[in-house]
Amino acid sequence: MRTLSKSLFNLQKAVDRSYLDIERNGLLKNEKMHKSDYERVVLNFLSVEQRSFGISFKEAFPTLKEVFDRLGRAVNVPYEEAKSQSDLELSKQ
Repeated sequence: MRTLSKSLFNLQKAVDRSYLDIERNGLLKNEKMHKSDYERVVLNFLSVEQRSFGISFKEAFPTLKEVFDRLGRAVNVPYEEAKSQSDLELSKQ
């Protein structure tokens, strides 16, 4: 349960930061969400898979698709760069 709660907390913080980056055309250090921002980054559970931590989310607002695209780029671009510069072959499991 601790792992799940920390993961959800960190996921929400990442969504919040990505939202701020998009809405304010850049991110400042220690920038905070305004009260009106919180209602735009609501995630709802669609389902929870049995015997796993796989959770499906539904965005409460259509603007969250752009937020998740931004999150994906933040993770995938550095990963792909590191992978292309590495001599290691990563297994696909």
